[in-house]
Formats: sequence, structure tokens, C-alpha cells
Amino acid sequence: MDICKKNRENRKKQVIPHTGGSKPISRRRHEMLLDSGKLPSRGMLYIETHKKKDGSFVNEAAKAIAEQIEVGLSQSTTDESQVSPHDVVGRVLGPEHSGRVRCMGLGAAPTNSFRNTRM
Repeated sequence: MDICKKNRENRKKQVIPHTGGSKPISRRRHEMLLDSGKLPSRGMLYIETHKKKDGSFVNEAAKAIAEQIEVGLSQSTTDESQVSPHDVVGRVLGPEHSGRVRCMGLGAAPTNSFRNTRM
């Protein structure tokens, strides 16, 4: 019961919820690859996982971040499928938390995801 209460309190603190559900990001990335024929970037995954089924965003904060990501993706001249701490998601959302890489799924850590980039 203590864990249940603690989890409930932590969910209330969440500012920007996602619509990913229980489907892993790796599986969603693979489905997007099959649909479009090219590997989706972290920015495209962020936008996809923060929209409802009707195409609207989960809240205004997620909409504002997604608009900034879309602008960054449209202005980008490099290949955005490359994972980097300086890609669009990294610039909009800020530095990664310790041991995590946003929009990459389980098992992705900065040491193996950003291996060939300079921090």
C-alpha cells in the first residue's frame, strides 16, 4: 500500500504525460520505420508519443515543446536520425538526466547512445 500511495503521488507530479501506454518505444520506432521506410528521429518519436488518437496533444506544454521540435526538424540540415545530445530533442528539452536518453526506450544510456559524439 505504501508503494501504491507513493506511485500515485509521483504520477500527480508528472507535468507532461505521454500516450505511449505499455508499448515499448523500440516497438513504436520499428512500426514507424515500417510505415515510412526510414528510421524516425527522437523528435518524431516525441511528437508521436505525446499526441492522442484524434491528433491533438495531451496538454499545452506538450504542444509547445512539439512545435519547437517541429521547427528544429524543419530547419535542420543534418540527418536527424543520428542520436546526439545536441540534436533537436536535446536542444529543446535540455541535458539528459543521469543514465537516461529520452525517446530511445529501455537500455539506452548516454554511454552507448552518444558514443561517437562529443558532449
